[in-house]
Amino acid sequence: MKLLVDIGNTALKWARWDGRDCQAGGRLPWREQPFESALLQAWGPQPPDAIWLAAVANSELVRRFSQWVERQWGLPVTQVTTSDHAFGVVNAYAQVDHLGVDRWLALIGARARFPDQALWVVDCGSAITLDYLDAQGRHRGGLILPGLAMMHAGLRRGAHALDQPLAPASPRPVLGEDTDIGMQHGILAAAVGAVELAQRRMAPEPQAPCLNLITGGDASRMLPWLQGEWQVVEDLVFNGLAQYAAEDGPERAGGGQ
Repeated sequence: MKLLVDIGNTALKWARWDGRDCQAGGRLPWREQPFESALLQAWGPQPPDAIWLAAVANSELVRRFSQWVERQWGLPVTQVTTSDHAFGVVNAYAQVDHLGVDRWLALIGARARFPDQALWVVDCGSAITLDYLDAQGRHRGGLILPGLAMMHAGLRRGAHALDQPLAPASPRPVLGEDTDIGMQHGILAAAVGAVELAQRRMAPEPQAPCLNLITGGDASRMLPWLQGEWQVVEDLVFNGLAQYAAEDGPERAGGGQ
């Protein structure tokens, strides 16, 4: 059993991979507590066969994690970085390492699950990312915008009168009739509007048949507001990491960093 780990901007997430399927793991907000003792409790004393890591968090946190794994289990951590191409996906960026490894792995995971399909991939996490992958596996670029919580935090910081907690959203787009709902629906409208603008006016292949995929922690909040057919696809980053773990060679993990 191999352990797949994703250290994001706010949380450490993991899944277990048995060589064929990813098994759901857990999530640990690393900003709120030291993760070492919590991980030992969650993972237990039995070491995995290998550990594969994707990280957009700061290098100090990655170093702490790798050192903890070494002390606990005597295992190296194989960190995946972005490359110009891998597993049938071609990076659109001229500076390949400027594409975040989470976006890179989500594209690889999407391509593995939906081969030979043009795809829009929306990941709703701390930031919201939108990427287009054509049917030949060429990444054609994307957008990055603040996530729902980040937009909300920005409003709270910038306007004292809007210092309200994030409210539940209506399952359909409607105008708000109080400040809380108006703010929440404005945030959703901004995020959904960006996605729909990209699809309507920035699509690299406007006439090509395309699947719309959405993933991430806020996917369920955005989904009812999006037009057209969308598929919620969990664990795209882990699906991408599993492609590297299947190769089982550190040389395949290297990239532009």
